[in-house]
Amino acid sequence: MALKRNSPNLRKTSKIEESWLTSYSDLMTNLLVFFTLLISTSHVSSIKFEKLKEAFQGPTPGTFSIAKIHDEIIKKVEQAQLGDKVQVAEDNQSIAIVLKDKFLFDLGRHELRQENIHIIHEFIQIFQGLPPYAKIAIEGYTDDNPVNTATYRSNWHLSLLRAMAVLEEFDKEGICKDNCEIRGYGEFRPFKPNRDENGQPIDENQSQNRRVVVRIF
Repeated sequence: MALKRNSPNLRKTSKIEESWLTSYSDLMTNLLVFFTLLISTSHVSSIKFEKLKEAFQGPTPGTFSIAKIHDEIIKKVEQAQLGDKVQVAEDNQSIAIVLKDKFLFDLGRHELRQENIHIIHEFIQIFQGLPPYAKIAIEGYTDDNPVNTATYRSNWHLSLLRAMAVLEEFDKEGICKDNCEIRGYGEFRPFKPNRDENGQPIDENQSQNRRVVVRIF
C-alpha cells in the first residue's frame, strides 16, 4: 500500500529516521570538546593541569598538590616582599624558585651572606610540608667569566659549591633526607646571553645568569 505524501504515517516514519541525527550531533560535539581539551592540556604544565582538574573535581584532601605548593610560594614571596630577590617560575614538571645570586653570595664566592640567609629560610616551612615522595633539586649557575683559583677549579665547581651551601641550610632544618639533590651547571645554561655579538660582556645579563634555583617536582 503506497503512502500519500502528506499522510501522518509518512511524517511519523520520517521523524523516526531522522531522530538518530540528534544523538549523532551530540556525540560529535562531545568528541570535539574532548579532543579540544586533550590538545590544550597536552603542553600545559602540571600546575595548570591540577588547577583545571580541581575546578571540575574539587581539591583532594591529604594528597600532594604541586599547584597548591606553587600558590603558597607565590604568597610567601609577596608577604615577605622578596619580589626583587626571588622569582617563581614553572614548567611542565616542576616549580622553580630562582634566587638571585647577588643577594646570596659575594662575587666569585660560595659562602652565603649572613645578612640574607633569611631569604632561604622563608621557604623552610613550605618545604617541611612536602611529602617524602616530592623531590627537591638545588641548581647552581654562574656567568661565563673564567674561574681557576686554588679554591674554585672552574665555574662548574663554583656553581656546585653554591648549590651545596643552600642545601646545607635546608639540611639544618631537616628538609633534605633522601629527597634532595644538587646540580652544578656552571656557565652552560645561561638565562640570557652573557655577551653581545662582539664578544663583550653584558653586565646585566651576567648578573641574572648568576643564580641558584630550587626546583620542586
